[in-house]
Amino acid sequence: MLLLDVSGSVENYLTFIRKAARSFIETVDSKDRIAIIIFNDDVKVLSGFTTDKEHLSESLDSFDAGGGTAFYDALAYTLADVLRSLKGGRSAIVILSDGEDNRSFLPFDSLLGTIQESGAIIYPLFVPTGLIQEEMLGMKDIDPMRKKYMSLTRKSEGEGEKLAKVSGGTFFPISRLAQIDTAYRDIVRQLRGAYSITFKSLSAERGVSPNLRVRVKRADMFATISSVTAVGEGQAQ
Repeated sequence: MLLLDVSGSVENYLTFIRKAARSFIETVDSKDRIAIIIFNDDVKVLSGFTTDKEHLSESLDSFDAGGGTAFYDALAYTLADVLRSLKGGRSAIVILSDGEDNRSFLPFDSLLGTIQESGAIIYPLFVPTGLIQEEMLGMKDIDPMRKKYMSLTRKSEGEGEKLAKVSGGTFFPISRLAQIDTAYRDIVRQLRGAYSITFKSLSAERGVSPNLRVRVKRADMFATISSVTAVGEGQAQ
């Protein structure tokens, strides 16, 4: 799932949004299904899940930008109404935004439990709006009043890190636009090597919460344990 911020904070940068989204579409494997959701103060499904890259690319020409930023509401909708309908398979949400919410009804902390239950891996790519202006428009002398938009706020950084940690994903705070393509390749690599482990626990059969330790032998791999939940008699995941 590609979740795109098209709010007023980025309304002058439609070229950037479309280019970045198309770059992700071209990075993933031809067999991977992608869906696109856009959000401002409302949420809209731009394309349902499909492997048709041409259709996905064309759908990116069908929106304008503007309005507030209901980021938390959009993420909640994606988790509850879109991904929940999927049966099995590996699911991930790639978020392209500046990470600043100013319109949601839901608070940020209300998302965390839903994220864990969904099993979706979240990859927030947070891009400061001033950075887009500087690199996309070739502006060398930026208005001093806009320099504060050249980096992420402490709030958005903290929330991006938390979204990634609770889901087993990775947070990408973008400081140069060239980092976006590198992040896409890293996301695809991580998804190829992501596994859920189901195990049988004798302690669970006795009503005792199991202890779990995972060791990884390869240097380029890591393990994240977010929660242990019962999936059947004598089993835990």
